[in-house]
Amino acid sequence: MKLLSLLFAGLIVPLGWVIPNVSDAAVIVISNRTDEALKFEILTQDEESTSYRLVPNQSEPIPVTRAVKLRTTGQGSETFELRPNAIYFFGRGPDGLVFEEIGFSAPALPQEQNSDSGSAPGRVDLPAMGSVKVKILIDDELYRRQDPERRLRKRVLAASAVFEQAAHIRFDVISVEPWESIDRVTDFEAILIDFERKVEVELGELAIGFSTQASRSKKKMGGTRLPLHSHVLVRERGQRLLSERAQLELLVHELGHYLGAVHSPEGGSAMRPVLGDGLADSPGFQIGLDPVNTMIVYLVGEELRGRKIRGIWDLGPEVKSQLRQIYGDLAKSLPDDPAAEAYRKALDLKESPPTTPRVLTPLAKHIRQVVKAVTLAAERNVKLPDKRIAERFGKPYRLSGDELTEAYIREAARVAQEIPAEERPRAFAIGLAVAMDTSTLLRDNPLTRITWRSIETNREYQFRKAVLGQPTMRGRYDLTQHFCISAGLAALHGPYVAEKAGIWKELTDGTFSRGDYSADLAGISLFEHMKASPDLLGSIAMEFRITDYVPLCLEADPKLLQPDHSNPSSKDGRMRAEIIEEIGDLPGYAADRGDHTIKQ
Repeated sequence: MKLLSLLFAGLIVPLGWVIPNVSDAAVIVISNRTDEALKFEILTQDEESTSYRLVPNQSEPIPVTRAVKLRTTGQGSETFELRPNAIYFFGRGPDGLVFEEIGFSAPALPQEQNSDSGSAPGRVDLPAMGSVKVKILIDDELYRRQDPERRLRKRVLAASAVFEQAAHIRFDVISVEPWESIDRVTDFEAILIDFERKVEVELGELAIGFSTQASRSKKKMGGTRLPLHSHVLVRERGQRLLSERAQLELLVHELGHYLGAVHSPEGGSAMRPVLGDGLADSPGFQIGLDPVNTMIVYLVGEELRGRKIRGIWDLGPEVKSQLRQIYGDLAKSLPDDPAAEAYRKALDLKESPPTTPRVLTPLAKHIRQVVKAVTLAAERNVKLPDKRIAERFGKPYRLSGDELTEAYIREAARVAQEIPAEERPRAFAIGLAVAMDTSTLLRDNPLTRITWRSIETNREYQFRKAVLGQPTMRGRYDLTQHFCISAGLAALHGPYVAEKAGIWKELTDGTFSRGDYSADLAGISLFEHMKASPDLLGSIAMEFRITDYVPLCLEADPKLLQPDHSNPSSKDGRMRAEIIEEIGDLPGYAADRGDHTIKQ
């Protein structure tokens, strides 16, 4: 087949797409896949014509109500029948210019629309230009540089021109403001969450954040959550974004996602999965969308022109039906790329995914208070300067290591004191376990998953993990997790289960660490002492020190048990008894020396 090389080189789309016609209005997309500008005419049934000119790599949406004709101009003019909701392209074959449909078609329109009973003759004029109001937010580091506002306004204007042509949607800048991004955080998801928390927008508005902080993320160059989401974050001047043209293409890519576009297998599309490849700076390269994504953004833009929409789930049923099939087939063309499948599933949402858990028990609300307090403390801490610089000016410095752990635990205890007395020990212990845990082990474990996920959403978890730092005990972060998680498990399921869980983890690790086991018992003991000594929480809030609550033996390297002592809570239990005695002698428990760990 003479077009095989064209289809293979463009990797356009799988063949056989059938999009049902579900409304009187439809669109035809024409794409230029040659290396020269082309002219053609669209003819209606009464032979009225409209002229078009396409530059290379440009796709043009043409709204129609029924089948129309396309006539090429110049020598050897040809005429082709075009069907609604279909995509066509010009290309170059061995015998010259060719015009073909991209395996994407719709059935004929209803019979009554094909009659001559006074209905529209085929092609219709583009509707009035739609508008999305845009707030430009510039992170504080970038804002201090020379004239970022002028450059970024110009970039948004240039990106808007792409969508004015493809979707008949204009992005109008209504304000340019600075925003304070989190220093020393490079996790893109965390920066996006922080951006969403700090920048408020009205329904129908879009906040575009330009961040040099996000440029330090090695994985993502920009992003938003779902089509029509209120916030888009874009990296500014990353390692692969050294030119203004490259930055413009990235912005077009992210605004494409905002209007529903997904990653495309076409190498010349701004929606190709990986940008920053130098293509945007090639002579004569036209930054634009591939024809399939042109179809998508036009359909979404048609909805935006008519009303304010909260998100992709708010689109009309007709557009959803069309998008559902497009996304499904695009997911097959890029099986390793999750975007199309994620957008297809999002069409079935009833509303925006929650930013906080939906249903909270009274205890869960109190636990959230503790977790939120630790997260806020972490956010404040990460913004502070390095110790050497801060001490020079007599200012607070950024904590790390054991100091950071002590600060977090004191803050958790301070907030827990505001909780009703009967819930304080459990809220403190479980909240501390959630707040200090950066793994997904307990978020996914059947015994703890419901509790962990009811306290903290995935977004909140991602943000906390990014700002938490490395809070250690005796210089080891893993001991902090052993201590805090064991206290939380004791509060959830009792000290017996908490201790057995710690032993099980040690045995599954292949070695048994005395230090890890000591941290487990110390955490369990802390919770049991709090239940027996109501005043202990106040002491922790005022002056918690690791050395007062965690045995000194944790400073030693992990000691391995002999195989016949692989279960320290059975047989003679000598090691366990030694650890409990060490815990009982610590200053933090001086007022109450009873054994409040598990009883055998």
